[in-house]
Amino acid sequence: MLLVKRCARSLCNSLTKARDMPKPPFTKNQMFNELKLVVRAMANHIAAYGSAEAAEVLAGFRSDNAAYPYAEDDPNCFDLARFRVTAYMDIAYDYAFQTGNPERFGDDRAQDINEFRQSAVQQSSTGDRSPMGIPDSKCRIVTDLAFARWQLEQEFDLTVRELALLAGMTEPAVRNSLSNENIKMETARRPGEPGKLDGAVAYAWLRKRRGFIDSRDPSTRRLNRVGEFRAMLREQGLSRAFTAALNDSDCSADLLAERASVAPAFLEALAAGKPPLDLKAAQRVGSAMGFDVPSFVGAVVEAALRN
Repeated sequence: MLLVKRCARSLCNSLTKARDMPKPPFTKNQMFNELKLVVRAMANHIAAYGSAEAAEVLAGFRSDNAAYPYAEDDPNCFDLARFRVTAYMDIAYDYAFQTGNPERFGDDRAQDINEFRQSAVQQSSTGDRSPMGIPDSKCRIVTDLAFARWQLEQEFDLTVRELALLAGMTEPAVRNSLSNENIKMETARRPGEPGKLDGAVAYAWLRKRRGFIDSRDPSTRRLNRVGEFRAMLREQGLSRAFTAALNDSDCSADLLAERASVAPAFLEALAAGKPPLDLKAAQRVGSAMGFDVPSFVGAVVEAALRN
């Protein structure tokens, strides 16, 4: 029997059931301790290339190091409450790891975090790297992961690094996994830029990764799944996409047929990729499954006409 007697878990009636989520790899306090090193490097740059007075206003105290002001000062001397970026990082941490209050992160915070990660001081005048100049630092992971998650929810394309952060994997492991699954990255448009993966395809791949922390917001998960199925229709065709959605399910085919007011044979035909040309039935199935109905019905019409 081609039809697996289930309907898509996140597209049917289980959107409110989040998976057991992995714990963050470090605490928010550990990130804040590292953030003190980031603002120390900021103060050092202002003192070294601006003025000691301006740096003192920023830092809240005067450095006794005349040669390398602030660069080697005790990071605990920096009061994070003075810096706006502290609030941004607090919100970004919750959103990146889907803990605390992730709903505070929106488009404005995404812009703030992206601007900060792109423009933050990379090293002090002593040559010591700021955490923002170290890819695996806690602050860098939080900013990059938060922005990657936001891009995923917007269905934007993702780089290998962004996929690795979201999946909790190394970049070589991501490349191997994509290669094994015959998933190809899109070639970079400009020299020196990394290749990227379609956002909807990325979400389908990420959901299979044990280390991936999906959104706690049911509506966000639903939208992600809609985009995922739309990409599956485009990449795999009706039969494979519909069957894959049914395989990821927790309710019977009979219940789906009842909800959509269609005969079980119609669902069998969809799974076989040879449906009859019944637009209203296709609309009801697409709606019951939570698919993007126009895309689904279009695929059904194409399959029906080809057969």
